[in-house]
Amino acid sequence: MNLSLSLLIMLLLSLPLMGIGLLALYERLRSSYRPLKEREHVHFCSRCEHVYSVSNRRPMNKCPRCKQLNKAIILN
Repeated sequence: MNLSLSLLIMLLLSLPLMGIGLLALYERLRSSYRPLKEREHVHFCSRCEHVYSVSNRRPMNKCPRCKQLNKAIILN
């Protein structure tokens, strides 16, 4: 079996890249199915009694209605 130099280089470069791509796809799919409790914080506004959730990735904890700062509700 004869492999040309260009085919060998292509295989040596493409196989690790495909592996990394598959791992990235797997991680993307796995992370999107986490429960809400792990992805978001639930907040309760003490002024207007509005219940809202905020993603863990955003550092905002202001009520979208009245803009008051609130603490997250701890869910069990």
